[in-house]
Amino acid sequence: MGAKHTNRCVLIEMLSLGLAVAFTLIIAIAVPIEETSHSPHTLGFHRPTMNGTFSFEKHHTLFDQGDEDVSEKRDVEALLSFRSSITADPMDSLSSWTSINSGKICSWNGVWCRKNTHRVVAIILPLLELEGTISPSIVALSLLRTLNLSANYFTGRIPPQFGQLKALRVLDLNTNQLIGSIPPSLANCTHLQSIRLSQNYLTGSISQEFGGLGNLHHLRLSYNGLVGRIPDSLGNCTSLLDLELGHNNLTAGIPSELGRLKRLVSLDLQSNRLESQIPAEIGNCSALELLDVEKNNIRGPLPLSIGMLPLSHFSLLGNQFEGTLPEAVFNITKLTSLNFGMNEFSGTIPQAIGKLTELTSLNLGTNRLTGLLPESITNLSKLEVLFLDTNNLTGEIPKGAGELQCLQKLILLSNNLTGGIPAELGRLKKLQYLWLQYNRLKSQIPAEIGNCSNLKSFDLGHNNIRAPLPLSIGILPLSKFSLLGNQFEGTLPEAFFNMTQLTHLNIGGNKYNGTIPQAIGKLKELTFLNLGTNRLTGLLPEGISNLSKLEYLFLDTNNLTGEIPKGIGKLQSLKTLFLFSNNLSGPIPRSIAQLRNLSRFAIYKNKISGSIPDSIGSLVSLQALDVSDNQLTGQIPESIFNCKYMTDLVLADNFLTGRIPTTLINFTALKTLKLSSNSFYGDLHLNFPLSTEVISAHSNNFSGTLPASLVNCTKLKLVDLSRNQFTGKFPSGLLANCQELRVLSLGSNNLEGRVPLWITNLTSLQVLDLSNNQFSGRIPSLLHGLKGFQISKSSQLTGNTLYEEVPLIVKGIEYTISYVLAANIILDLSCNNLSGEIPQSIGNLSSLRLLNLSGNHLEGVIPASLGQILSLEQLDFSRNSLRGEIPEELSNLSFLAYFNVSFNILCGRIPGGTQFSGFDERSYWENPPCLCDNTNRFPFRKCIKNVTLVSPSQNGEKSVWSRVDEHVSLIGLGLGLGIGFGGTMSLIVWWRELGRCMRFLKRRGFYRVPDSQCFSWSLNYRPRFSFHPSAPASTS
Repeated sequence: MGAKHTNRCVLIEMLSLGLAVAFTLIIAIAVPIEETSHSPHTLGFHRPTMNGTFSFEKHHTLFDQGDEDVSEKRDVEALLSFRSSITADPMDSLSSWTSINSGKICSWNGVWCRKNTHRVVAIILPLLELEGTISPSIVALSLLRTLNLSANYFTGRIPPQFGQLKALRVLDLNTNQLIGSIPPSLANCTHLQSIRLSQNYLTGSISQEFGGLGNLHHLRLSYNGLVGRIPDSLGNCTSLLDLELGHNNLTAGIPSELGRLKRLVSLDLQSNRLESQIPAEIGNCSALELLDVEKNNIRGPLPLSIGMLPLSHFSLLGNQFEGTLPEAVFNITKLTSLNFGMNEFSGTIPQAIGKLTELTSLNLGTNRLTGLLPESITNLSKLEVLFLDTNNLTGEIPKGAGELQCLQKLILLSNNLTGGIPAELGRLKKLQYLWLQYNRLKSQIPAEIGNCSNLKSFDLGHNNIRAPLPLSIGILPLSKFSLLGNQFEGTLPEAFFNMTQLTHLNIGGNKYNGTIPQAIGKLKELTFLNLGTNRLTGLLPEGISNLSKLEYLFLDTNNLTGEIPKGIGKLQSLKTLFLFSNNLSGPIPRSIAQLRNLSRFAIYKNKISGSIPDSIGSLVSLQALDVSDNQLTGQIPESIFNCKYMTDLVLADNFLTGRIPTTLINFTALKTLKLSSNSFYGDLHLNFPLSTEVISAHSNNFSGTLPASLVNCTKLKLVDLSRNQFTGKFPSGLLANCQELRVLSLGSNNLEGRVPLWITNLTSLQVLDLSNNQFSGRIPSLLHGLKGFQISKSSQLTGNTLYEEVPLIVKGIEYTISYVLAANIILDLSCNNLSGEIPQSIGNLSSLRLLNLSGNHLEGVIPASLGQILSLEQLDFSRNSLRGEIPEELSNLSFLAYFNVSFNILCGRIPGGTQFSGFDERSYWENPPCLCDNTNRFPFRKCIKNVTLVSPSQNGEKSVWSRVDEHVSLIGLGLGLGIGFGGTMSLIVWWRELGRCMRFLKRRGFYRVPDSQCFSWSLNYRPRFSFHPSAPASTS
């Protein structure tokens, strides 16, 4: 009986336990996770209490201990696997993550567990400098709701397996170094409320499937490399509060579907490549407070619906909006920040701007706004920042601006403002930045400005202010002060030297005179000092050596004298030192070697003497050295080639000598090498750096053949080796690959051979000077390949305009031309042994301004196609064997100011027209009498009917000129004139010819071209573009 009772009790207990387990499973399945907060404590999990136990919730869930143990073990393994993928933990943040502590994972740093369990629901490890990859083992954490690894150095890809984290609410991988695309599988995490992946290196497109994340509140993907369109499916994420996609490469337009996001508060699409217009549907985002589409390509009118939004921040900066400022904007009275800068808005600033009384920041700069500054702007009493720069605003600065008591930044630079600086600005006690440069302000600086007791930066550069500086300036806490490019005069004011907190003083481009006072040494905080382009005299003060923080020193273009002080070596922070265009003398001080940070050093146009010190090789940071136009002697020190960062080396116009060291190749970054007008000698068989763009070595004693290593310098823009003693032919394909070459000047050498055909493939060439050599053969016929000779005046050249002084011989006089290549297009093949005809394709060089083929053996006719070169100003075909007539088409050349076809075999009438009426007989000397004129310009060249030229014989005999009537022989003409009368006339003709020969011999000696056997005739002509004579022609 007792045994039966015992068995029955056991059976009842087993049935009860089974029902309890079943009920637990039902509850566990049926009870959903309802938490929405991102805080670990409100997601149903807690840290252990101080005594090691967990706090309980009243509504805890029953569970099966066996299944839970398996899940907890799986969580431990997942965390340890994640830990193993971390390669660096400099803060030792994961020291507790070990298998020994596996029973205490809820106490591991950054791990959060669900209440009453060891199940992981959050990993929060931001700002720990962790490195490594993100292990996909995390997907084993089936209850994981928050993963925050932000602000670390994780690399690799986001595991696509994350799509299996069904409980995930928050994914924050912001500010790492992740690559690859955003896994579309994240769309399977339907409980996701926040995705933060900004500031990584993610690429690819944003998946359309993200539109299914109906619980998503925050989508932040900015500062990546995402491409493609903004998915219109995001309009389905109706819970979205902020959408941040800025700083990517997204294209196309803004989807109108985003207008369905009624709860959207922030829309940030800045710095992409979005186009089209802002859709009117955006006006339906009735909760929108921030709209930022700056730095895109959006254009078109702004929709009126924008005016209905409760915006506080609105930015269109850096787009292509045009037209007048839209009225709808001035209805958004809650605006605190309005940024419409860098667009193409035009018209005036309306008075309605005064309605935006909540504004603290207003930027309308860099547009095309005109008119006056509206008085209503003084209503913006909360304004702290005002940018109206870079427009065409006129009139005076309103006196009412002094009412903007909160103003900290007033930026009005680059307009056409006139008048003076209002004294009322002195009321702006909070003003820190006052930038008025590049206007037309006059008068004087009011003393009241000294009341702006917080003013840190004051820039008046490039105005017309000339009055003395008020003493009150000296009491301001200025760190930056600029008067650059005004009309200030007199000695340097003492007020400058009281502003001991100055870091930036720029008073260049004025008319200050007198000496630089020793008090300059009081400004010990200076990092930038510009006193250049004034009228300062005297010595450089030793006080400058006290400016130990100085990085930039500009004392150029004054009348400073004496030597460079040795104390200059104490300025060890100096990066730029400009002393050029003064009257400094003496040597370069050896103390210059102490300036280890110096990158730019320019002392050209002084009277510096001695040699370049060997210590200059200690300037390891030097990038640009210009010592040209001085009196330096000696050789280039080998040590200079230790300056491996050198990009510009300019040694021209000195008395330097010797060979160029082969260590030039050490200048791996070299762009500009100027050695001209010295006494260097030897060959140039050097390995020029591949980066070289400019080589100017004219007027030296270099010899040998042209340097073959130039074949590798494909970035060359200018090569000038003229006025040396180079011999031989062009090396094969020497410059054939230099498609950026603009100037090739090899004149006045002893080069020979044919003009290479590859020259016609230099599509950027604009100046070609091969004159005064011994080139032979024909002129290449395919001249239409010289595209640089065919640019229009309005076209823009690629890259910067190239400036370089190159010597030329023009009309027998030596000139130095400063090339501004958009203007000067020159072809000079004069004084060679070229033969054959002038190619007809020369007419394709439509922008040519100077053409000189004189002093050759050219034959045939002058091409009529020259009449197409309407820009031609100088044309010299003299001293050739050209025949036929001067083409009438040349009368179209309305800019032609110099014309010379003397010493040829031309015949026929001289063209008429305005330009040809200005050329005298010297343009046609020593041509047959049949070259004639119907006007009274040339009395001895009047046209006579029936004049014909008998061609020279094949054996090279001189031409015989005969006047032959079509029906009358020479003998018949002689008999008709009579023997007596004929003898008298013969005597007269003989006397005239003798006088002509005497005049020819006399002139020939006085107009000889320097260093050549090619003759030129001066016509006292000054060309339309600026030539600067450097030396007159030599005489014999």
